[in-house]
Amino acid sequence: MAGHSFAPFLRAANKAPCADQHIHTQLSSPNEAVLSQLKRNDILQLEFLNEKQIIVGIFNGQIAGVILNRDILKLISCMQQGFRFIAVVRQVRGGMCAITIKTDKGGVDEE
Repeated sequence: MAGHSFAPFLRAANKAPCADQHIHTQLSSPNEAVLSQLKRNDILQLEFLNEKQIIVGIFNGQIAGVILNRDILKLISCMQQGFRFIAVVRQVRGGMCAITIKTDKGGVDEE
């Protein structure tokens, strides 16, 4: 297939895993003041804290906790590509907050 480019196919394939993320994890270093406000199905916005290396969950403008997971590098990469993510609170118990991270229905930031 001389003269044909697979670049569009490869770009689409690289974006697909970002659009289909579902990561079950817990907030690390939770902020107790924010944690006390959270309940099941609350939504945290995921944002970079600094230098695009640390991801935090934001609730009502306050940092609820840090996102640490074995898939963190993939999540960072997807966010750097413009994908937005949210974390849905599954359970809050004591100082623990279980969340599910998934792609925000808004999709991809257009730059």
